[in-house]
Amino acid sequence: MKKRIVIIGGGYAGLASAVLFAQAGYIVTVVEKNAELGGRAGQLRASGFRFDTGPSWYLMPEVFEHYYSLLGLDVKNELSITRLRPGYKVFFESHDPVTIHGELSKDAATFESIEVGAGEKLKKIRRKKPTCVRLICS
Repeated sequence: MKKRIVIIGGGYAGLASAVLFAQAGYIVTVVEKNAELGGRAGQLRASGFRFDTGPSWYLMPEVFEHYYSLLGLDVKNELSITRLRPGYKVFFESHDPVTIHGELSKDAATFESIEVGAGEKLKKIRRKKPTCVRLICS
């Protein structure tokens, strides 16, 4: 008899986990509080406008490449991506708007201008390679 697993949350992490568990032979149920799946990849529609709820979802393409490789797929064959220049702008109540370019040197300088040391932390995160994910089935 196959083991069952319940994943709470149908955002990127929940859906990615569900696929990996299903591939490993589990019967998977995903429980999501919102009307649609996707989390940060979703959309908000209001007053005739459409907003992405998470335009930063592809800032670390190596993570997506790694995930697709776990499934035996090439991300370049599965996704059609167009890089936006600039990537997006963040608006704060107590700070000037911040433009995220998707270019490490520019974004690190922006982070550093907001908080000392943040630029180097961003560079450190970007240099880190994703770790291998393995499902252990008994």
